[in-house]
Amino acid sequence: MSEKSQLRDLSNFQLFKAFEIRNTSISSKLSSTSYFFYFCAMNIRPPFKTLSFLIFSLFFVFLANRSVVAQEWEVGGWVGGAHYFGDLNTNTSFESMHPGGGVFVRYNINDRFVWKNAVSGGRVSFEDSQSPYSYQQSRNLSFFSNIFEISTQIEINFFSFKKTREDTRFTPYLLTGISGFYFNPKVRYQGETYVLQELRTEDTRYNRFAIAIPIGGGFKYAVNDFWTLGLEVANRKTFTDYLDDVSDVYTENIEGTGVRAALADRSGEVGEPIGSIGKQRGNVKKNDSFLFLGLTLSYTFRNMKCPKPGNNF
Repeated sequence: MSEKSQLRDLSNFQLFKAFEIRNTSISSKLSSTSYFFYFCAMNIRPPFKTLSFLIFSLFFVFLANRSVVAQEWEVGGWVGGAHYFGDLNTNTSFESMHPGGGVFVRYNINDRFVWKNAVSGGRVSFEDSQSPYSYQQSRNLSFFSNIFEISTQIEINFFSFKKTREDTRFTPYLLTGISGFYFNPKVRYQGETYVLQELRTEDTRYNRFAIAIPIGGGFKYAVNDFWTLGLEVANRKTFTDYLDDVSDVYTENIEGTGVRAALADRSGEVGEPIGSIGKQRGNVKKNDSFLFLGLTLSYTFRNMKCPKPGNNF
């Protein structure tokens, strides 16, 4: 009987063992997770059993080639602050820090690379009166906005990070990715709150949904095999210049006596009006950004169970 015929008559488990013996260089790299998924696959009822075996066999090779760490899903959260930089905060001041927080899910691809998805939120604000520059003090604009963000990120560990070893329980890291966020700049005026985008202070109906690129880093420490503490800060370079409702020049909207005119040019509240049609109101050449920073706490899930025999996949 040919070798091919003999292999065909073997059971799935024997075939797996034959694969393992013939590929010792690969099987030596497989973690306990590989065997876990294999035995889970073997508990799946026909007709999916054979197909599942083939899929998981390919998955084992994927694991071997990338040295994936077993059972490294984390769920966690963070609390801290949110801050804004833009046409009002041109001096990188941190005077208007507000609370921020969020939740995240991490997948440790290996001991150096991490994939993270997060939902975060915070409040940002600033006033021209906080600026050290006389022009901004005379301009007298202000805003506040809540921010809701969904992001996907990659973390790159400086050191090998393995929670099960005492000498690899901590590392600084860098991060980047992409996020989508919602903002809605508002202002308090004469005891009322106004949505600035709806007033079109610069005669522009901008989108309150925008894209940003998170760039930052942090430090994390595994307290034990399950819990990890960290400190993280990341600035969001956005693709909008209207986070603060200030971007370009004064328009015809400053003329008149209504609320829109009053909020388009508020310089008259603190001195002589400085607004004129076509005069610079903001810096259109530079988009706004915002920052999240805080303490993180996450839990690593390590206990995994196979489906019971007889259950459908």
